[in-house]
This record gives sequence, structure tokens and C-alpha cells, in this order.
Amino acid sequence: MASPATFSPLRRFTSTVQRTVTPIRVTSYRDPEGVPGAEQWLVHGLGHAWSGGHPGGTHTDFRGPHATREIVRFFGQFALDR
Repeated sequence: MASPATFSPLRRFTSTVQRTVTPIRVTSYRDPEGVPGAEQWLVHGLGHAWSGGHPGGTHTDFRGPHATREIVRFFGQFALDR
């Protein structure tokens, strides 16, 4: 964990996009160098359904963005040291 002397607060950026049938609000948090730290996706109108799921699945809603794809995209930005 970073000490308070070296911690750089994340900056917040919010955008609303209409890539699907329902509006999506994406809030991203980046450090001063622009490195992503977190993202929050609010998909209006889906409730607790898994966004972008198969139309025949239970508790899924194909109208929203493909949640699994977005999760993989976000974490794919970070390389593991080996």
C-alpha cells in the first residue's frame, strides 16, 4: 500500500454513451499520468440483470453492453510482472 506521502488521488471522468438500446453512464478514475484505476458502468433500465447476456439465458439482458467483454478489456490493460 502506498504511503500518504506518495499517494496520487485518482481523477474522475464521467461520460454518457448510447452504444446500445439503453443509455450507459461510464465513470472512470485515472491517476495524474492517465493510468486507469477503476471504472463504474451504470446501465439504465436493466436492474440486476447481467448486461449483454444471451437472450435465452436467465437473469441476463442482451440490450445492454456485453459486461464480460468490458471486464476483460479493462483488466487486459494491465500486465503482470513475471
